[in-house]
Amino acid sequence: MWAGDAPGTHPVHVPGPSDRFPLEHADFSREALAGGMLQSARWLASGGVSRPPGLYSRCDVLAEGPT
Repeated sequence: MWAGDAPGTHPVHVPGPSDRFPLEHADFSREALAGGMLQSARWLASGGVSRPPGLYSRCDVLAEGPT
């Protein structure tokens, strides 16, 4: 990969008491994102009406294992 080939760059700043530690995550393909979206969609579909309406996170999906 060359500079500028990353379709998604995500900065993360970890604050400390007197400084900040910057990190950067770069995606080289949307494959991982698509896989996560499909897994989340299958998780939602598998719950049917048994899950109450609400806000769910990726942690909820991962806690139940692969679908």
